[in-house]
Amino acid sequence: MAGARYDPTPDSSLEDLLARSWLRAGAELRRAWPAPTRLSADELALFAVQQRYCVLATVTKRGQPRALPVSFALDPTGCFWLPTVAGAARLADVQANPHAAITVGQGIGGFRAALIASGPAEILAADQIPAPLLAIVAGKLGDLSWLGHWIVVRPDRLLGYGSRQENQSAGKSNRSPG
Repeated sequence: MAGARYDPTPDSSLEDLLARSWLRAGAELRRAWPAPTRLSADELALFAVQQRYCVLATVTKRGQPRALPVSFALDPTGCFWLPTVAGAARLADVQANPHAAITVGQGIGGFRAALIASGPAEILAADQIPAPLLAIVAGKLGDLSWLGHWIVVRPDRLLGYGSRQENQSAGKSNRSPG
């Protein structure tokens, strides 16, 4: 069931992936989330590490959509690492159709942010995650003795947006997710 071992060498930087994704985004998406609201690679990484869950969307063997909340870690190349119990239905989904989509959203107070990603997905054994990423997931979830596999999504599309309403009392606006 496991694929190749993790290779931390990116095909391109996270910032390049974000820029390419923005250029390929449709006019409607760019109107809804204009360029000034785009998150930089650093902002997107900070936003991701602060979130406990994402929504993973897969397609079942029967062609039905499946969307489930799962914990995740984002690595420096833009790959999403999703811990999964052995025998989970989403493992069969990824085996049957090795593509997935991910979304993370937040709207607290005056701050709103979202990221959307999609691309090829693969299944790796529990011991195939780099130690720094394992520490991130363990920090979010604690005990990982239940862990059976990782689903790794390597996006070919990744977009992040954030906005904070003007802080009139301070006289400035802060887009940062932190």
